[in-house]
Amino acid sequence: MYAMDTEVSCKIFSRNRSKQSGSVLNEIKRLEKKLSRYVKKSEVWKINNNAGKKPVKVSRDTFELLAESKKYSDLSNGLFDISIAPLINLWNYKNSVSVPEKDSIEITVSLVNYKDLILDERNQTVMLKKYGQAIDLGAIGKGFAADSCTALLESQGIGSAFICIGGGVSLIGRKPGGSLWNVGIRHPRKAGELIGVLQSESRHIVTSGDYERFFIDENGKRWHHILNPKTGYPMQSDIVSVTVAASSAVMADALSTIIFLSGINEVQRYIEQFTDIQIIIVDEKLDIYISQGLKDYFNPTQNAEIYVIGGKKDNEKN
Repeated sequence: MYAMDTEVSCKIFSRNRSKQSGSVLNEIKRLEKKLSRYVKKSEVWKINNNAGKKPVKVSRDTFELLAESKKYSDLSNGLFDISIAPLINLWNYKNSVSVPEKDSIEITVSLVNYKDLILDERNQTVMLKKYGQAIDLGAIGKGFAADSCTALLESQGIGSAFICIGGGVSLIGRKPGGSLWNVGIRHPRKAGELIGVLQSESRHIVTSGDYERFFIDENGKRWHHILNPKTGYPMQSDIVSVTVAASSAVMADALSTIIFLSGINEVQRYIEQFTDIQIIIVDEKLDIYISQGLKDYFNPTQNAEIYVIGGKKDNEKN
């Protein structure tokens, strides 16, 4: 199906797989009706349409996700910011062929500030301080849905399944025969090709890259969709692709974006802070960096330099 502005699929190994896959898709639809700013009357739509006016009563799902989003904003010193919706609208990647005017970007950046998102836990209400502000959960909402769907299947006794939501894959257990799942990591510069394969089990694996959405302007310059909320422009990162494997899809979803925005020099800090995560990074030279725990589980499919983050560099061609 198509939901949350992306393709969704799942594979379940069970006698009741048809019914259970239906429950997964229904759960995604349920959450989309709350969390998508594009669905009229959704809770996020209501928050955005009441910006600068009044608080909006929301469900526990929405409140918890917004609270979690603010934690990642604090963690990244504002590089992760769900109030970035006005900038996303301005750049309009689905239809744009040119960069917005500098003045328009500067005006729009003034509306982006996650600290203007007021969460009232006692009354379970949410409000944006300024008129014109808006939130977009594209960098974390799919992870939230994946966590919810995984928990749903596990509560039904499912021991082997996977769910794909856009750039994320959620794995339950191993394959029915007991072997690890093989998760392909897309090549960021060669459409339809993989740069490597990750073997894993019972993990959430999310990739963020500058190749998902972009446009080429009249001067031939490439502008990708991962925006720096502080400057209003696409982040000029030394990274082109980040894959994060974690026990939580929300964590993997948010950190894949944060690490892309932060750059390679900050990766070690996140690895030390989140001891549960494993990372695969492709830099602008198409060299590959992997965290120590993936040395025996990541197999490159292209000639590339492989470096182990936090370990000894491996300079041999693979």
